[in-house]
Amino acid sequence: MAFIGWATTSLTIGELFDHPCRRCCRDSDFSVTMTYGYLHLYKAFGLTLRRQYLAECKRCGKVMKIKKGEFPGLGGNATIPFMQRWGLIVFIVLLVATIALIVEFTVKWSERSGPEEGLLQPQPVSLRCGFAPAPAFPPRVRQAFPIPAKS
Repeated sequence: MAFIGWATTSLTIGELFDHPCRRCCRDSDFSVTMTYGYLHLYKAFGLTLRRQYLAECKRCGKVMKIKKGEFPGLGGNATIPFMQRWGLIVFIVLLVATIALIVEFTVKWSERSGPEEGLLQPQPVSLRCGFAPAPAFPPRVRQAFPIPAKS
């Protein structure tokens, strides 16, 4: 399963009529497409990194790269879907916000709770020989199970 990947997609923008072709040197009709590449996470969250516009001459079939504003009479408008264009940034912002909220509520909860709510308090540890001191038994336990005296 691919978590992170690269995808390329083409969108048809429209048709151009009666523009000169660089190859056949005649006025011709063109089909214009936008090709874009995007980095994605699970194919759901993308970030567009590369975009180019291509015009194909309908007479000779020559495909050439064009700039976005090179043909002002270009009809139609192709838009990249939002989640393929900005989805990865949205995912990262939501992830950071979720982590920040979890940390914030954890800190507030730990400041609010105390010994009155029945939470255990840390016990001191004796550094003598690396062992913790023996726990003191409540008086009832001592009476029910008497510990024999050392002789």
